[in-house]
Amino acid sequence: MAESIPHENQKPFRVQASILSQVLLASGIVLVMALVIAVISFLSLQNFQRAINTTLSQANQVQEMASAAQNQFLLARQSEAEFMGLWRTVGMGDETTKLVAENDQSMTDARYQLSLLEDLVQTASDPDLRSILDEIQTLRPLFSDYEQTFQKTVLTKAILKNVA
Repeated sequence: MAESIPHENQKPFRVQASILSQVLLASGIVLVMALVIAVISFLSLQNFQRAINTTLSQANQVQEMASAAQNQFLLARQSEAEFMGLWRTVGMGDETTKLVAENDQSMTDARYQLSLLEDLVQTASDPDLRSILDEIQTLRPLFSDYEQTFQKTVLTKAILKNVA
């Protein structure tokens, strides 16, 4: 009978040890799952930050290139205005020819900036940036129309000079 008592005493100890090990195992599993969730959340946050930084960088480049194209077009308009004012006072000459060349160079630079802008927008990761592609493509024919009109004006002024 003495042997049966220790045997009965060992059973509750085993049950207690078994429950304790199950609780510890469950706690360990919960901790591992929490760690996995934290790592996934961190990686997702890093990916999100990278995407936002890329979009902001591309938007900044688009703004800079659009400003550069606009600036070149405004320089072309300025040389046009100077040409028109100078032609009225002195007629066609070296100064007016220089202004025509400046206008042509400004428009070449504006078209180049527009091409860079178009390339950047086509490869942009943000759909909102890609949506301005239609507006950029609309500018090309407008630039061409402006250049043709200015060249016709210059030609007309040259013809008028030769007639007079």
